[in-house]
Amino acid sequence: MRKSAHTPEERTKNLMEVFRKAGYEGASLTELSKASGLGRASLYHFYPEGKQEMGRTVLKTAEAWIEQHVTAPLQNPGDAKIRFERMLQTLDKFYDGGGKYCLVETLSLGCGAELFRAELQAILRKWQGSLEQLAREEGLDREQARIWAQSVIVQIEGALVVSRA
Repeated sequence: MRKSAHTPEERTKNLMEVFRKAGYEGASLTELSKASGLGRASLYHFYPEGKQEMGRTVLKTAEAWIEQHVTAPLQNPGDAKIRFERMLQTLDKFYDGGGKYCLVETLSLGCGAELFRAELQAILRKWQGSLEQLAREEGLDREQARIWAQSVIVQIEGALVVSRA
């Protein structure tokens, strides 16, 4: 087995970039092998369930990143407007001002939608819940907070789709 040139964290980050650019169906084993620094046989050693397991690993990492850098900071004490602005700045940096594709979008296309529905929904639910909590702190009722939170996510995700186009 060829030794990987990457740590598991680097390997996952590199796999994430392939999925961000190509989606699930478009990510070839050749691209994933190259990005991970692993030969094809080694890919199956580390990811016995193949590409689907790689996708799930990437989504778990994305969910942890969102929890740490987006949802948790939204729930911290302090001025709600400042927390919201920080979230926007964090996401802008993460997506390189729209220069990087959204993993939620690319993995929700084609068969990825079915394969990863639960993981994608969990990520969006946590994000929406944190935004709803923020809106409730600012005096919106439950329904208004839900609508506002969904609107924020749709605007951000929609802008990423447009920038991809």
